[in-house]
Amino acid sequence: MAGSASGVRAGKAFVELSLKNNIQQGLTAASKKLKAFGASITAIGSKVFALGSAAAAAFIPAVVMFAKVGDKLDKMALRTGASVEALSELGHAAEISGTNLDTMEKGLFRLTRNVDLLKSKGAKAPAELQRAFQLLGVSAQELAALTPDQQLERIADSFKNIKDPGEQAAVAFAVFGRAGQQMMPLLKAGGDEIRKLRAEVKGLVTTEDAKKAAELADAWTRLKSVWQAAVVGVGGALADDITDLLNTTRRYVGMIASWIKAHKEVVILAMKVALGVAAFGAALIAVGTTISLIGSALAGLSAVIGFISSAFAIAGTVIGAIGSVIAFLVTPIGLVIVGVTALVGVVLWATGAMGKAWDWIKGKLSQLGAFFGEVFGGIKDSLAAGDISQAAEVMWASFNLVWVKGVNFLKGLWGSFTGWIVGTLSSAWASLLAGAEVIWHGLAVGWIETVGVISKGWNVFVGFFQKSWATMQAWAQKAWNTIKGWFDESANTEQANAAIDAELEKKRTGIDDATNSALSRLENERQAKRNTESATHEGALAAIEKAHQDRLAANEASADQSTKDAESQLNSARARFKKAVADAKAKKEAADGKPNESGKSGSKSLNQQVGAAAADAGSLVRGTFNARALQTVRVTSVEKQLAALERIADNTDALKDADGIEID
Repeated sequence: MAGSASGVRAGKAFVELSLKNNIQQGLTAASKKLKAFGASITAIGSKVFALGSAAAAAFIPAVVMFAKVGDKLDKMALRTGASVEALSELGHAAEISGTNLDTMEKGLFRLTRNVDLLKSKGAKAPAELQRAFQLLGVSAQELAALTPDQQLERIADSFKNIKDPGEQAAVAFAVFGRAGQQMMPLLKAGGDEIRKLRAEVKGLVTTEDAKKAAELADAWTRLKSVWQAAVVGVGGALADDITDLLNTTRRYVGMIASWIKAHKEVVILAMKVALGVAAFGAALIAVGTTISLIGSALAGLSAVIGFISSAFAIAGTVIGAIGSVIAFLVTPIGLVIVGVTALVGVVLWATGAMGKAWDWIKGKLSQLGAFFGEVFGGIKDSLAAGDISQAAEVMWASFNLVWVKGVNFLKGLWGSFTGWIVGTLSSAWASLLAGAEVIWHGLAVGWIETVGVISKGWNVFVGFFQKSWATMQAWAQKAWNTIKGWFDESANTEQANAAIDAELEKKRTGIDDATNSALSRLENERQAKRNTESATHEGALAAIEKAHQDRLAANEASADQSTKDAESQLNSARARFKKAVADAKAKKEAADGKPNESGKSGSKSLNQQVGAAAADAGSLVRGTFNARALQTVRVTSVEKQLAALERIADNTDALKDADGIEID
């Protein structure tokens, strides 16, 4: 049983699998056949469509010509008073005789005008016009009773009887105006020939055909006018935005131009760099070419040049030296130096500036003399007091003061130079960043305006397309209602078309409302983006300016701190010098009031004091000034002075021992 059950299940699975395979294969085959059938139908439809389009295209030129010719005849009939049929026939006769319908129209218009003039004025009409009608043998009353085409035929009947070519030309010009010259072949043919030519095309164009052609042409003209109005409407809707875009672009271009005008040095520097690079490249090309040419030329002249260079070596050296001097003097720098020197001399002599400069120099020399007087006065007081150490202190304090002044002067120059460099570079960098920000802002605003214009234009176009599509649908529905009305008298075509018009107006109003809403939303978005971009731009410019001012402030603070430090060091050195001078003076005054104690036991001789001062010279200077810093410059001279003082002291002690002289 189990085996039979499994067999049944296996058979069932086989049947199901077979059915599935058969169904799938059948569906696949049916799908392929349907696709092939659809493709064949599509191919047939494409061919039929192409055939129908070609057939329809063949009728388009005929329709265009029908509308053009019929409309022309209809408008011409209104201007001349002739019928459409007559004008069509006269146009054929005019073409056969070598003229055209436009000329025929001008001639007929002038003929009608002359007939009315002659009829109304009578004997007061122009003489040439009266004579022309006399030669023709017709009267104005006779012609006034005829149509314009019949008037032409009547005049042609009489015109051929005029044999004199001059009189023919005069009559043609008097009756038909300037068009008469081109109409003369037709007039000479006579009225019978005109009637014969008219009969050849009689009935080909009727007044009804011309009316239909005029209606078709007018409908096409109205369509073009409506389309033109729609295009103008689109342009009018975009005019404000495009004007804003152009004005914005103009403003930012003006800002860029103003920035370039305010930072000419950057533009000039860029131009100079570009020209310099170009000139350097051109110079390299010229140098390379010249070197190649010179190398080729010098290959055959090397022996001669060697001989000449050996013979004129000495002369070349002398001439080279003289030439160097002359070359320097004639160079721009040399000429500037000579010119500036001469100019300075002339200016100083003419303006009295030389005297002012001399007064300034005398003032400085006076200050320098006072300083040295103070220095030597302190040293003198110290020596008079017998204190060599104090004299050394005065001298080293003066050295320290001069050293600090010189160092501070150099620091001031360096600080001014570095401050100018930092300020100039910071200003240039801030200007470049501001210029880049202005350009970027202009591009961003231009992009915002461009996107806004495109978005608005697209919405206007979509609205226009939707309204046009709704109008076309309404036209199609109204045309269908009209066709149904032709075959079904019970159909109320006017009521149905009125309902279609009402529905169309409702759709157009809804489309206009949606378009206006979208345009308002886009305008708000554009303005918000503009405001955000303007705020970002102003913030960026403010940040650039703040960074520039911060750099300047930091540089100024650093310069102020350096100045304060220099002033502190100078005040310290000046105070030390003043104290040393004051101490020397006080010691001298104290020494002047004391008895000599040189003979007491334990008292030091002058020689001993000098020796002690010499031994301690290296440690006399304190504070920021170090005697070792000036050792290579001043120590040798100081040692010489101390040695001289030791010799003076020895001689003084010898005199004291020999003669018993007491020295304070």
